[in-house]
Amino acid sequence: MRDLGKLPLRSQPSGFEVDPRLAHRTWIADPEQIVLSWPGYFSATAPIHKAIAALEVGSPLVLRPRSDGKPGWEVTDSNGVAVTRMAQKFAPPSGKIIDVRVAAILARKVKEGEAENLRCKSWELVLPEVEYLP
Repeated sequence: MRDLGKLPLRSQPSGFEVDPRLAHRTWIADPEQIVLSWPGYFSATAPIHKAIAALEVGSPLVLRPRSDGKPGWEVTDSNGVAVTRMAQKFAPPSGKIIDVRVAAILARKVKEGEAENLRCKSWELVLPEVEYLP
């Protein structure tokens, strides 16, 4: 550098504002964190299947305690229709939840030995994405 004399441009960064959104974190569910067979317990004409079919990646969702009063969590669409039930081991990320949306929609079929309690042969699964402040 010294050999270059005054050729290099020297600068010092001036003050800048940090975008508060940089503190946000995103947690994305994987199939282990949802109940894979849950939508299959409903008939093919049940509201859950219509609600899931209307969703797209990025659609808004709501994470709430289970509506049946049992311990655990479920995810609903913006109309309040439950579209995913979270697995027993799921716990929401620590902090303030900013937004919940669809991360992915997977297709699933009945596996051998699973059909006795299920009312559908195939269904879709919603994987939620949770944006939060730790």
